[in-house]
Amino acid sequence: MKNMLRLFTELIKDGITPNGLYFLMGVVEKSGIEMINYHAEKRILENSGFIEDNKITGRGYELIEKYKKLYKTENTGKVKRKISFSSQDEGKIHEYRDIFPKGILPSGNPARSAVKELEKRFQWFFTNYKYDWDTVLKATKVYVAKYKDENYLYMKTSGYFIVKNEKGVEVSTLATYCEMVLDGLDFKDASKEDNGYSSAI
Repeated sequence: MKNMLRLFTELIKDGITPNGLYFLMGVVEKSGIEMINYHAEKRILENSGFIEDNKITGRGYELIEKYKKLYKTENTGKVKRKISFSSQDEGKIHEYRDIFPKGILPSGNPARSAVKELEKRFQWFFTNYKYDWDTVLKATKVYVAKYKDENYLYMKTSGYFIVKNEKGVEVSTLATYCEMVLDGLDFKDASKEDNGYSSAI
């Protein structure tokens, strides 16, 4: 019961209805959306910024990622094995770090986190997700390029991009961008892609 109350509390905070979350999840999981008013929910999601031009927005993907992680955390309770990094993996971590700009971000934090910190965060990331390094690096380049045009305002550090604790939930913006890359989306020309939500249902 407490978990249910927490779920509804989080939904209220995020400004989305249970039906709206069901709509978004149905699109991502490519499953049928039944027993809800499709057009009404679509309109609400568009007004809330979770859908734009018939596609799930970055904000929408982040919300989906949050609730997928929340559900996994509360229902599995399993201890996962620690992943060992090879020398090749260590090289990829350095490559990942170098994608971020040198120096301090407008937030006052260094853009490039320490390698040891990144190793710990990638331990968590690859324990929870199955993306390969090519996808990770491409997603990171897309993310950094997006914020470069905005002088890196509001951009996460290289550590927080991998995973950040938000209100007790581990959220990965990197995973969100990996999913967008696999969906063929790019922040510059997402509107030109033909794999919007309407084709998934």
